[in-house]
Amino acid sequence: MTVQLPDQVEYNNAYFAIVAIDGSRIFNLEEYGLKPVGRRTDCWRGYLCVFKIQDDELVLDTLRVLLDVDPPPINGVSPKDDGWFGTSYEGLNLRINFTGGIHITGGIPLEAIENGHITDSWTRYSYDFLFQNGRVIQQNDWSIEEDKFWKSMEKIPMEVRSFYIEQWIKHNIGQNYELYDP
Repeated sequence: MTVQLPDQVEYNNAYFAIVAIDGSRIFNLEEYGLKPVGRRTDCWRGYLCVFKIQDDELVLDTLRVLLDVDPPPINGVSPKDDGWFGTSYEGLNLRINFTGGIHITGGIPLEAIENGHITDSWTRYSYDFLFQNGRVIQQNDWSIEEDKFWKSMEKIPMEVRSFYIEQWIKHNIGQNYELYDP
């Protein structure tokens, strides 16, 4: 099966993948009258979100969605055909009223992405954020602990890693966290 594109969070001028979540769905397309169609093997659910944490608030910055109908504006932003994914809403700045936890990992600097200089030498960073009504109420840096964990996983076959990842998250971050499956 093809690996599914993860939703992302932009934080501290870098991109992170959402790995685990404690709470309900972060963003619900149906509240905006959108019904995506899964036509990509790397995104069966038919949409991809890029969130930002800015001024201690969770906002939806970019929404890419596969649609069969003409899409309406969201938060005053008209969609465009992005030539890659389908319909793209960029610069939404839509505040998300999420209560729960999000665990993110990654940290590819935006500057490296923009300049096409992505290498294996970038450092992996890992954080979890607790939100109440879309506002950050707690943040934890798990970068050192998670880096040690990933190094210990190097010899573990890929097909069983998700079990160990989920166990590590539940043991270290919180029992209610589930792996985020876009």
